Amino acid sequence: MTYGSAFNWIYSNTKPAEPVKVGMGATELFWSDRHAVTIIAVRYFKSGKRKGQVKEVDVQTDTATRVDGFGMSDQQTYEYTRDPYGIVSTYRVDAKGRYRRLEPAGTTSVQDWDGVWVEVPYGPYRMTPQTLLVGSRRQYYDFSF
Repeated sequence: MTYGSAFNWIYSNTKPAEPVKVGMGATELFWSDRHAVTIIAVRYFKSGKRKGQVKEVDVQTDTATRVDGFGMSDQQTYEYTRDPYGIVSTYRVDAKGRYRRLEPAGTTSVQDWDGVWVEVPYGPYRMTPQTLLVGSRRQYYDFSF
């Protein structure tokens, strides 16, 4: 994936310095923004040459509260709190050791119990170019867009 930020490009190729564990902070990397998340599940390879290594992690978005008072600037400081209702995403480790987001191949419409049509994911999951920085919880909003 190409990034609109040199920092995000550097972060996208950074591997965790310490073992990945539940409760550890992480950062979802977008074009130029970054979102703070917490790792809520870790799954490992059960066989093969990567047996025992991390295969996938589930992350949940945190609540990031801006505390710097600088307004629309690049100087941004946040306080983070866990959000038990935050969005959950899954990231899989690729062959180069980067954590890449998984998403379903498509969606389909189904009717729920109340007769309302909703979109649900279906099909095999695929890795997207979006990456995760593990071990560092950061939030950043790029006001230039």
